Amino acid sequence: MKSVKKCDLSVFVLIFFCCLSFTLSAQESRSGARKLSDRPYFLEHELKSKDSLFAVDTLTLKKYITFDSLDVELLKAPVLREILLGEARIGRPATYQTMVTYIAYYRQTVAYREFRENLSLFKRMESLKVNPLNWEMDKVLFNRLGFTESDLEDFKSYISSPEHADMNYKQAYIGYMNEIMAL
Repeated sequence: MKSVKKCDLSVFVLIFFCCLSFTLSAQESRSGARKLSDRPYFLEHELKSKDSLFAVDTLTLKKYITFDSLDVELLKAPVLREILLGEARIGRPATYQTMVTYIAYYRQTVAYREFRENLSLFKRMESLKVNPLNWEMDKVLFNRLGFTESDLEDFKSYISSPEHADMNYKQAYIGYMNEIMAL
């Protein structure tokens, strides 16, 4: 009789652990992260940044890569798609693992340092209000963007206009470029 109770108890324990294991794995899949060997959703679907499937893609990448406030700009569907297409052209599989490997490599390159510098420059442009009186100090931002002396003079003229007085440099830059494109 005791062996039957031990057997019942061991079967109960086994069933309990199986159920617990199933519950934990179901919770893990509900957390959104996928396996590194999976293909990202954004490859098969035209996803927007607010789509829940794209959120799963970014959650999966964030599980394996730490992104700071500048790196998070890499988590845009068009950017990630270009990464994977570029890697697929050279024969690598279109998986999360490929993106993780590529981003780890990319972070060690000069291009990545320039990407970060340009992004921080652009963010700085957002925080500075247009001020022609500070132009001599502020024009360094636009030198780094590749403006020529002629471009700098034209842009200074553009920001000196009273209708642009309430803009920040990012808004002024976009407005200036739009005017050039319209010519």
